[in-house]
Amino acid sequence: MKKIGWSVVLLICLVMQFTTPVHAEIRTVGDNDTEFTEGNRLLLFKNADIKGFSITTNIPSNRLTTYTKTVANGYYSTGGARYVTADGYKKQNYPSFQRDYGSKTLAIDNLKLGDRVDVNYKNVGTYNGQSIDVKLTISNVKYARRSSFPDNGISLLDFGENPFSGFYFANIEYGTLEYTFYYSSSGKTVSLDGNSFLSFNSLNGYNLSTGLVEFVNYLNYDTSKAGSVVDAYVRSDTNVEYQTKIANVGYTSPAYVGISNDFTDIIGGKTFTKNTVSFQIKGTTQKFIFGGGYRTGWTNVSTGVLFNVTALEPTVSIRNGSGQDINSKYIGAGQDLIYYVNQEINTLGQDVLDKYSNWALAAKLPTNLSYSKAELVDASGNVVKDAGTLAYNSSTREITFKASDNLLSNVMDYTGETYSLKIYTKVNTSVGNGVKLQNPAASSTINDVSKQSGTTVVTVDKTAPILSVSANTTSTVHDSVTLTAKATDANIGMKRIKKPNGSWVNGDTATYNVTDNGTYTFVAEDDAGNQVSKSYTVKNIDKTISFDSPDISSISSPITITDRAQSTGTDVSSFTVSDWRSNGSNKWRVDVSATPLTMAGSSYKLPGGSLQLNALSGISRLEGSGSNPQKGFTGKKTIDNGKVSLVQGNGSRGVYQLTFPSKSLEFIVDPTTAKPGNYSTTVTWELVQAP
Repeated sequence: MKKIGWSVVLLICLVMQFTTPVHAEIRTVGDNDTEFTEGNRLLLFKNADIKGFSITTNIPSNRLTTYTKTVANGYYSTGGARYVTADGYKKQNYPSFQRDYGSKTLAIDNLKLGDRVDVNYKNVGTYNGQSIDVKLTISNVKYARRSSFPDNGISLLDFGENPFSGFYFANIEYGTLEYTFYYSSSGKTVSLDGNSFLSFNSLNGYNLSTGLVEFVNYLNYDTSKAGSVVDAYVRSDTNVEYQTKIANVGYTSPAYVGISNDFTDIIGGKTFTKNTVSFQIKGTTQKFIFGGGYRTGWTNVSTGVLFNVTALEPTVSIRNGSGQDINSKYIGAGQDLIYYVNQEINTLGQDVLDKYSNWALAAKLPTNLSYSKAELVDASGNVVKDAGTLAYNSSTREITFKASDNLLSNVMDYTGETYSLKIYTKVNTSVGNGVKLQNPAASSTINDVSKQSGTTVVTVDKTAPILSVSANTTSTVHDSVTLTAKATDANIGMKRIKKPNGSWVNGDTATYNVTDNGTYTFVAEDDAGNQVSKSYTVKNIDKTISFDSPDISSISSPITITDRAQSTGTDVSSFTVSDWRSNGSNKWRVDVSATPLTMAGSSYKLPGGSLQLNALSGISRLEGSGSNPQKGFTGKKTIDNGKVSLVQGNGSRGVYQLTFPSKSLEFIVDPTTAKPGNYSTTVTWELVQAP
């Protein structure tokens, strides 16, 4: 829970009357009076997260009807008088109550002085920073009908679900009002130490001589300290007077009375507090008299303070160009650096009663920064137009902002919102590594009272990150290798990594698939803009086509030439073809041919057709996928008369084993052409990368 640095005034906007105190000293408060700006102890929230709202009473049920209204029931659109005469109180909330809360109305028949009502609220605010509850007690209430209201003997007490809404009364002249505060955690009664105030605002004064006024008084004055403790405060231009007796009102003791309606009856209006009286309070129960000559009224409870309040201390935050908060972190040379001087605004009716009369901000930039511009933004980052005057002094490196009257009077909501002076700068590229950029404290001056912020610091990082690149495998592959780049930085986070194809990936890790051997380069960049590159050479991707030619056994046994042609066979070993090309065609064939059989030591050659090769007996796949290659022929083919296509690949990738039958290469001996001797031939196997 935030702590507010000023004395509190519990503000009660009302239209009513009160009982008998001993009069103590009255003190006037001028414009920008700061007498009680420190030591605020009591705070009631305007938009409280109410944890409980209940009403108990000693009024018997035959004289009491209770009406419960939720926010969904809406709000009566006209004033209090019509609200009663039109029975709006039965279904709708009172027009002036807080908009996000419901209410309960007690319609009391034949109101008696002994009737008592206790209203209990849970989690309504804080005292000394601790969560508190409050009990509101109304008793000793005097019935008096307002002449314009129905003569039905009914009095009304209407309570908002949030005590800030206060209560509305009708056909009542005066009564006693008590506030008792409790600690939410323990339920123990809070004893106020005198550093808190309750304020009653909007004390209307229509005609003092006829008693058509609203009045209030505090009944707990410490008479033993009269003259040394100031008990009541009003503005120097007040419309509130201390009267010992009020005309035509049954309450005969002194009270503070509104004597004129010459004021702006809106919280935050320039003359709103002219009709306010504040009471310095202490002890466990705060007792007042309330009433109104009109016999109707509305009290609104809040902790708005009558005196000039010292606002909360400003804060300073710094972000990089990406909007990240980098206070106590790192920034790169040449990068954008944005300062925010943040000021939380007070809440009207909760801790202030007046809008600010002036507001100025000042911030000094550290060296090694270049100033660009400044602007005032709201909590959503929207630029506030015509907010005031901005100036930058290049000699002192100071930016100043002075709020315009329009900003203070018409733009600011005064609901606890935050405004920020957004200052755009850039880190000089010449700044050294490790240099710390620390801004002096910024100041915020509200109503001529200045508060200082803390400082921020950011360190310049010009050290490049560390980048490593690895492959998912170094074994031979035929498709692709995945490269992984991983970057680290000791000072600052990683921003991104550039892949070899030029695309960037945010973060500290990037992967890249390569399908060809080669050298691939990655670039890593940290959040400070520092870069480093790293290359990796891939050489384990095999996308070639190859084969190992078969072996042929020699015919070593003599062949006897007879009167008839005969053939003699020899074995040809199996062989493999590997095709890992990735061009999509993958067409190939194996051709075979042989030179004529030539007699050793002679030029004599056997005629063509003497060598025949049997077709392959088997084709099997060892690796890869797809359909197998096809045989180039069936049966036998002469190979010493020209090339013969043995097998044809059809576009599939893989490794294939090609097998021949036994004695697949045959030597044909024709007695009409053969001569005794030793013969030899050269068999050529050729892999052709084409259909």
